[in-house]
Amino acid sequence: MKYEFLIKLNSYIPLLIKRNFARKLIAIFFAILVYMKVSTQLGEEQVLQRIPINVVAHGNLDVMNYTPKTIAVTISGSKQKIKLLTPSDIRVEIPINNQTLKQYNYQVNKSFSMNIGDQYIHLPPGIDLIRAIPSTVTVHCDKRITKEVPVTPTFRGSPPIDYERGEIKLIPKTVSLTGPEAILKDIKTIPTEPVYLDKTTVEDFMADRKVQSVDKKILISPASVQVKVEIYKTIGTSVFDDVPVSVLLGKQNTKLGFKPKLLSNTVNITLRGPSSKLEMLTKNQIKAFVDISGYNKPGIYQIKVDCWINDPKINVKFIEPTLLNVELQPTSSPTKTE
Repeated sequence: MKYEFLIKLNSYIPLLIKRNFARKLIAIFFAILVYMKVSTQLGEEQVLQRIPINVVAHGNLDVMNYTPKTIAVTISGSKQKIKLLTPSDIRVEIPINNQTLKQYNYQVNKSFSMNIGDQYIHLPPGIDLIRAIPSTVTVHCDKRITKEVPVTPTFRGSPPIDYERGEIKLIPKTVSLTGPEAILKDIKTIPTEPVYLDKTTVEDFMADRKVQSVDKKILISPASVQVKVEIYKTIGTSVFDDVPVSVLLGKQNTKLGFKPKLLSNTVNITLRGPSSKLEMLTKNQIKAFVDISGYNKPGIYQIKVDCWINDPKINVKFIEPTLLNVELQPTSSPTKTE
């Protein structure tokens, strides 16, 4: 049954096709191969916009600026390769060195124009460059130098009351800056990133901080320093003038009926203690006195002046005068005891 179907089908095929059928089939196969080959080789043009330009300085040069930053390129290639191409596949890199400056009589620190030659535009294999627009780039270069400058610590905030920031040490004290001469010539010192102080900062500490660059074209070595910070408690002094002096009597003085008389009843007192406490202290809180409880005969005595303050953190540094003349005078009749 199957054999009869093939015979019947064969009767419908024209004799022209059946004659040398194998050769014709091979010819069709090769024709397809040739078509595929030719179709991939056919050229096609395309314009790619905003291709970045990279101007690279070599030797002791730095690129300060250049324009334009991008170009448009017209390229050609097979339809298949063009279809797969993206702007990131194309690289435009223009090298600048002292030899380039000398060859074209360019000057450092002055703008000059360069042609964007084919040698600077790097394309994938099988892609050809037709044109680049614009075809020139304007470049401004400067001499690269190295300079050593001192580091200045930067602080934010402050310690709590009665504490102060003391001596600051930097390790190292200086760093090397490498970059364009036009930028570095005006730099005298360079700051660190902030060191933060707050109400918990009550003792010495050390912190690593990066050195802040003033321009991205500048290289810093080393990139960070150690900042050693001394924190100390603020102990100040304060003078209180004309503090009144009181007299302390003992039981014996009272029995004998003595009446004390201060020939001078004020003194000047210098106190030492935390600055914040001294600022809040008033004269009325300072109790100056002379103690005559050990004296039981009439007369004039030089008695040492003492002072009492209701704060153990405040100390008496000076009392002027240190001695006061006290006169003991008997009253009309001594106090009687039963």
